[in-house]
Amino acid sequence: MGVVYDCKPNSLTYDYLIHGLCAKGRTENAKELYHELKTKGFTPNSKSYNSLVNSLALVGEIDDAVKEAMRFLQELQEKDLVDGHTYRKLLYVLEDDFGNSEDKIDSGPALISPGNSCTGCWNSVRADQPVPMTLEQTEPIHGDPHEMEEVEMEDIDGEGVLDIDGCDANNALAVVEYIEDLHSYYRKIECIGCVSPTYMEDQADLNERMRDVPVDWLIEVHDKFDLMQETLFLTINLIDRFLAKQNVVRKKLQLVGFVAMLLACKYEEVSVPVVSDLIHISDKAYSRKELLQMEKLMLNTLQYNMSLPTAYVFMRMFLKAAQANKT
Repeated sequence: MGVVYDCKPNSLTYDYLIHGLCAKGRTENAKELYHELKTKGFTPNSKSYNSLVNSLALVGEIDDAVKEAMRFLQELQEKDLVDGHTYRKLLYVLEDDFGNSEDKIDSGPALISPGNSCTGCWNSVRADQPVPMTLEQTEPIHGDPHEMEEVEMEDIDGEGVLDIDGCDANNALAVVEYIEDLHSYYRKIECIGCVSPTYMEDQADLNERMRDVPVDWLIEVHDKFDLMQETLFLTINLIDRFLAKQNVVRKKLQLVGFVAMLLACKYEEVSVPVVSDLIHISDKAYSRKELLQMEKLMLNTLQYNMSLPTAYVFMRMFLKAAQANKT
């Protein structure tokens, strides 16, 4: 990267460029810029490392992703940017995601169990960060855990049930007169669109942590194309339902995500991104033929059943009932 207008790039310039290239799917260019950053003596921040590791994992370069993550941990500890507790917690994330890492770094005594690790801690690794609530020690519960305390409910006089759809009475698109029938139908068929929370255990080449990577990636793609919220929720729904029925190799996981978003756009959007846009955003990792073949496979596997309520339908109703727009 050359000098522009006599202004030499600093570490922040490199960090933003690396993150931007990874978001575009240009992993190779991001790696070149990352090595140039290291050559000039700059230290990448956690955002650059996080973007590069996720991008490497997306294209199937798991070994390189783990190496970069381990190198990141070592540099953070050498520069006293993380304490021992956070350091070991991050090690458990790697061990839980990609297998045993004891042969690479001695993680010391265990402070938490791998089941309590979370990949979100890669985004913030400061030593003064408080321990997440899920990792805090809680006091033991005494007595019978099945015994519930009886609470006396008070009757509220003078208050009727709030009509949360009254504000949409003049909105023809809200179809207020059919709302109750619609949500009654949604509740009946909701179970059809649900999958087992442990369905990833049936995948031979994937685990539940690998699912997080394309989902995070698709959220950025969804934001880039400025798509509707319904599209994002339907995309995730299609991915889960497809993976619950079809075994997929690791290198095709990103392709599954792109095809799910393409189908969701065709169902929800007025203006649909063309196939060439998705191929470009994937840094041409897949051909047009591969994308269309996966689209055909996904539709046949799901029996063309895309008219199912997603979590967005119920969440929007719950937020309206809670009057979240007034808080």
